Amino acid sequence: MQTHYIEQNEVFNNNVREAQTRSIYNIAITSGIFLLFMLLFVNIYFAGMFTLFVKFIAAVSGLCVSLFTSESYEIAFDHIYTLLGTTESAYVFHIIISVITTTLPFLYLIKKAGLKFTDGFKVNINMPKKFWLYVPFTLGAGYIVNLIIHFLFDDMLERFTAPQALLPSNPTGIVLYYVLLAFIPAIFEEWAFRGILLRSLLPYGKGFALIVSSVLFGLMHISPPQVIFATTFGLLSGFLYIKTGTIWYGVLIHLINNAYSATNGFVLFFKGEESIEVILLSIITLLIIITAIIGIIYFSRSGYFRVNLLHYVNPPDKPRLSFSQYFNLSLINGFTLFFIVLYSVVLWLEYFY
Repeated sequence: MQTHYIEQNEVFNNNVREAQTRSIYNIAITSGIFLLFMLLFVNIYFAGMFTLFVKFIAAVSGLCVSLFTSESYEIAFDHIYTLLGTTESAYVFHIIISVITTTLPFLYLIKKAGLKFTDGFKVNINMPKKFWLYVPFTLGAGYIVNLIIHFLFDDMLERFTAPQALLPSNPTGIVLYYVLLAFIPAIFEEWAFRGILLRSLLPYGKGFALIVSSVLFGLMHISPPQVIFATTFGLLSGFLYIKTGTIWYGVLIHLINNAYSATNGFVLFFKGEESIEVILLSIITLLIIITAIIGIIYFSRSGYFRVNLLHYVNPPDKPRLSFSQYFNLSLINGFTLFFIVLYSVVLWLEYFY
């Protein structure tokens, strides 16, 4: 009788746990859907949004100038509009939009997970052992995956290679370009996908949380080649978050990767493919890949990948679900289906429309 009662209680608790896991997963996927919608909207309407923003600021500023000086409103408006409608202003506007786009979709998840906005920025000064090796290891692992994919599917992936955009040549534009491509994504994407999304899912299973957050992070990059690299990076950065309980090691690696990519773009654009600078960067990439191989051997032999979760990141008293339960609640799921359809639409509009 007592044994039967215990079994019934275990079944009940397991069902409750599955329902809780499904609920937090659905909220996480909804965050991803919201983010995809925002990315789609920004990609389509960014130029118009920026023009309206500049006109609004110029109109308000022109009105103020005309009220306090003898200059006419039309002349003041034209002067301010010309001053604001620059590439540098577009970068500043894009930086603001990027921060909003990355943070806004996760605010409801923060509330439902019982977190605070600042929890994602938690600092942990306990540096992992051999951390200097983890930086090139993470970058190199991504490069290795990219090399394999491009070797196997190079012709197929040509469609998804974005044309080289015009790059800034003045100091202000270059600084803002690095802020937009390196600093903002490194800080706020790590906050969103590791500090909030991964942490919200961790109490429901380490592997489950790591895979879901990494795949969502990868898919947000839209382009299949970038999706592959970003998913690999997300797995490694997520693992580092689990091991340390802070996003800032991942932020550093993310920053280095994006800054290195931007530097490659500048060198190719201004120096050409056969320049000595391109050769040097290729050598650096090769060294990073070699270090990644060394890192894989070292981490595997040292037991580095066997990690105990920090208690303030993942409470230890919550049971896990079976593989079939994780499969059913995540893949046989209407939210997942809608996300896949939406991602397919965004991909089609971006590269096939």
